[in-house]
Amino acid sequence: MVFDEDDDCQRWERVEFYEPKDLYKNGARNGGLDTNPQADVSGDRGEWDADFSGKGQLYISPLDGKIHLYGAEWGAWRIDQFARYYQGWQGWRGGADTIPHNDVCVEPAIQPVIKYTDTDNNGFFDLIEFDLNADKVFEERISLIDLELRDECEKIDLKKYSYKNYRQLFTKTTLKAWSDTRKLLKVATKLGIDVSVYNKLIQSKTISQKYRNAYWIKLFLYFEIKQNIAKNDVHKINLLQKGYFSNNFRMLLDL
Repeated sequence: MVFDEDDDCQRWERVEFYEPKDLYKNGARNGGLDTNPQADVSGDRGEWDADFSGKGQLYISPLDGKIHLYGAEWGAWRIDQFARYYQGWQGWRGGADTIPHNDVCVEPAIQPVIKYTDTDNNGFFDLIEFDLNADKVFEERISLIDLELRDECEKIDLKKYSYKNYRQLFTKTTLKAWSDTRKLLKVATKLGIDVSVYNKLIQSKTISQKYRNAYWIKLFLYFEIKQNIAKNDVHKINLLQKGYFSNNFRMLLDL
């Protein structure tokens, strides 16, 4: 499965698959996720069910509220938050600051990465790891198993899905994420966090805007709340993670 997270591909046939290879190598046939010459160097999320155990089904993961591939052993999202590196054939991709020509190749040397893993082989991701500063070291690791949270959820069978059904699924997923984000903003305010910095993102109007911004508002708030907790306070960090990744934000009021 490939998901165009930065929404820079206006035609479905231009969303070319990532391959389960190196997280950080870039370039056509260079052994990285984007080794496919038409794959986007960054901005897409790829997931791989090598043994087809999931039969092409999907699910909404409690790790991030996003649509994922059931049965996938692992997956990775190369982040291009503002779609700066517009997708195209490798060799002429131009960044947002240039006009793409055949002799122009502007691609990111490095990119932030989020990795997903199914460690207990039950078909659902239970581990998420963040390398948001792109230093090739995961600075944050969240395990639902360690937190004693369930990773199983309803499976989505696509056999009878039409284009309309896919749109409905995306809308439903987005509105749920947006509702959760509004709840977390209220909790963050009660914790003394100045949420006015998110005012522009909160003004999202379209489903597409709400999909992107809900995720980033929630994630930024998570790290902002965590920053206010002493690094050696294992109990409070565990409470934050358990409440955040179960969407039980009321738990955070005890921080």
